[in-house]
Amino acid sequence: MGETETHAVRHALFWAKTGADDAPWRYKPVAHHGLDVAACVEAYLRHNPARLSREVSLSGLSGGAHVATCAFLAALHDLGKFSKSFQVLASEVWPVAALGPVPAALPGRVSHWQASAVLLNAGPVHRALAPVLGPFGPDRQIIAAVAGHHGVAPDMDHLDRCDAQQAERDPLIGKACVAAAVAFCEDLVRLFPDLRDIGDPHDTAGFSFSLNGLVTLADWVGSDVTCFPFEDPDLPLAEYWSLARQRAETALADKGLLPARVVPSPALARFSAHTLAPRPMQARARDLSLPLEPQIIVIEDGTGSGKTEAALLLAARMMAAGLGEGLFIALPTMATANAMHTRLETALAGLFEGTASLVLAHGKAGLAARLDRLAAGDGPAARDSAVRTWFNAWIADNRKKAFFASAGAGTIDQAFLSILRRKHLTMRQYALAGRVLVVDEAHACDAYMGEELEVLVEMHARLGGSVIVLSATLGHRARAGLVAAFAQGRGVHPNDLPDLRRRVCSPAYPLLTHWSATRDVEECPVESDPALARRVAIRRVESREQVARLALEAAGQGACIAIICNAVDPAVEMWHALVEAGQDRERCHLFHARFTVADRGAIEARVLRLFGRDSDPEARSGRVLVATQVVEQSLDVDFDVIFSDLAPVDMVIQRAGRLWRHHREARPVAAPVLHLLAPDPHGIGDASWLEPVLGAGAFVYRVPGVMWRSARDLFAKGALETPGDLRSLVEAAYDPETGDLPACLHDAHHESLGREYGEKSMAGRNAIHPDDGYAALAELSADEDIGTRLGEPSLTFRLARREGGVLVPLCQTPGAEDLLNWSLSEMSVREGWLRRAGGGSLPGPLDPLAVENARANWPEWEQAMPLYEVDADGHLLTAGAEGLRYDASYGLGSGAVE
Repeated sequence: MGETETHAVRHALFWAKTGADDAPWRYKPVAHHGLDVAACVEAYLRHNPARLSREVSLSGLSGGAHVATCAFLAALHDLGKFSKSFQVLASEVWPVAALGPVPAALPGRVSHWQASAVLLNAGPVHRALAPVLGPFGPDRQIIAAVAGHHGVAPDMDHLDRCDAQQAERDPLIGKACVAAAVAFCEDLVRLFPDLRDIGDPHDTAGFSFSLNGLVTLADWVGSDVTCFPFEDPDLPLAEYWSLARQRAETALADKGLLPARVVPSPALARFSAHTLAPRPMQARARDLSLPLEPQIIVIEDGTGSGKTEAALLLAARMMAAGLGEGLFIALPTMATANAMHTRLETALAGLFEGTASLVLAHGKAGLAARLDRLAAGDGPAARDSAVRTWFNAWIADNRKKAFFASAGAGTIDQAFLSILRRKHLTMRQYALAGRVLVVDEAHACDAYMGEELEVLVEMHARLGGSVIVLSATLGHRARAGLVAAFAQGRGVHPNDLPDLRRRVCSPAYPLLTHWSATRDVEECPVESDPALARRVAIRRVESREQVARLALEAAGQGACIAIICNAVDPAVEMWHALVEAGQDRERCHLFHARFTVADRGAIEARVLRLFGRDSDPEARSGRVLVATQVVEQSLDVDFDVIFSDLAPVDMVIQRAGRLWRHHREARPVAAPVLHLLAPDPHGIGDASWLEPVLGAGAFVYRVPGVMWRSARDLFAKGALETPGDLRSLVEAAYDPETGDLPACLHDAHHESLGREYGEKSMAGRNAIHPDDGYAALAELSADEDIGTRLGEPSLTFRLARREGGVLVPLCQTPGAEDLLNWSLSEMSVREGWLRRAGGGSLPGPLDPLAVENARANWPEWEQAMPLYEVDADGHLLTAGAEGLRYDASYGLGSGAVE
């Protein structure tokens, strides 16, 4: 076939998707599928006019031109399917008329999305697209964004190192395929008669991320053959384009992707019970002047000050002003995300009019949804009546899409996945860019997560999003870093950021910090709520034995007690010690992370019932909870007396926030007292001064200077006065200088600063660099596993019991299928802890055949998960880890704590 003949190649011969043998049409051509995706892009942007007005800052185009450009580019996303390498995958619909007989073999393989990059670099394709794209056409960022919709950008060989003739020379593509691609491009140009030479993007790098996310979303929707059925491949493109546009409207509605109607005039009364007299921070949120542009707000206020309601009101006001189509609240743990999801259920009516979707996004969110459906019943009516299942199924079935819900709560990890070098990161970015991002408990981020958070804030700002950050104990360096990151995302030059950081310096507390491009930084001191001012006495205790004795005495007086340990093993030991000393086992509870999913969920619910806002005085009396850090963030629980291991002062403040948290008519103790387990900071002899007293709890926080200063200042004051002490205590503890530290801590302190610097550097390497654009991810491995947090690796496994000679899930929920019960029987522990229990290696099963049979029906990706049998006495029947025992009351432990 000669060169002149190749231009007669009909692009309708080339398939993109195949159907059943008995279907009217055996395949959908590349052109039709391209228009399906283009129609989804057009409809999505048209139904999100406020988002579109924010998004055009990336392209520099008018709204209409931006929509048409994105739709046009989306239509090209599968151009690489005009390749022999792809067409041969369905030999029954191989385009014989264009390519001749089906080849017996091809000299290699190239993925169609890599071939898309090669074709978009081809000279004939450039010339066909030039009337519309102009400078957009050959730009590597735009090519990467269009071609890389399968989660990873094309690699350098297909993106940068191909010349204008490579596609025609390539035996996997060839002249006839190039000619078909050109014919499609020429027809496509005729479908967009008003789109001509759109010029250079205003922000090519930012536009590349946004475009790839939009194309990926549209491709997922446009690939649904129930919404976009096959038509005659020879149907003219103009006629098919009309059909595709109609179908896109229905598809977006079916998948819950049309924006919910936001409340036009949100009111605090919809979010807070304190309607007659809003708390000071809530009043500031109500009255704050909001510019009509992306902005960041940092709220610092004490526990119980109504920060969450203030944030919801601000987010609602931003949405009403067109600064977001929904909101996502990111929290540090699954437990806090679960609790926030419940609060959002109540707040949803204050945010949206009519139906709105609500999603929980974390590692066990799918499990939570299945439990909700089980509790509500299986029928459609039951599902419709269950508030917690108010999310659209298409959105909820994949965490990549969860941010498209109208409102959502989840762990901060899910948001971090939008800026780590992980597959489909742009899908998360694009979804999140349409949401006001609320980051709660921001102080819980360590150095690694803090760096991730700054990149997340910068990327969110670049794509037109707004951010609200909440914390009771955020240091001024972290606050300044977040404001500077947002400003950089909005185009502030890096040379101007140091000055901006210096100007974020107010020592006031409570404080609202506000930045936008037109208003610059505003630091707004806020009066503290007099009703929340309080004084918590600080008393030092010297041993765990003293903690147990004092706790039993207080329980005997009818007090409700919390004992918070830094590590699991000391918590388990304390629980056993209390029970052995006479504490009623039914009124002594243990809450930590080393439980199965089912038992941990039940314990969390019981803790909230027994110690929460509505807990009964009689039920609380004499009850003790021994816990780890799982109770210090966002759980609305309240105790009469708290004992705590020494921790960094900001963590101590969080724990103290669970002391006398709620108003109660009477308490069995005269005043709130926080007992801190710690040695005398003035008697320090070496860097290991904490170990004799805290044991394993001394190794959790590897910040020796912070720990020593926290002890020094808290014990010197003898009390924690809120809110007045919060700012000064946190800033003093995290001072990087060593002048006030004992000499024996200098080396350890410098080592911790170096470790922090290393963690930040690692986060910087793992995270994307927004200025580099999407094309910089060309060599990213699709299978690369980058963690959202640093720390010792954990191992997830399942527990089973024997029934009728076979292994069945340890945890059983009435009415649940086996796969759900197996998920409920999961738990995760630190791999090092489990290896130590196994004498240096991971324990294996005693009955491998029974384990293999039990795992046979698990999904393929779960079958490598270890499974351990538990006997009637709770002992794990393992090879190499004798003494491990599981009990629903105290979790997984070793014989040392029996």
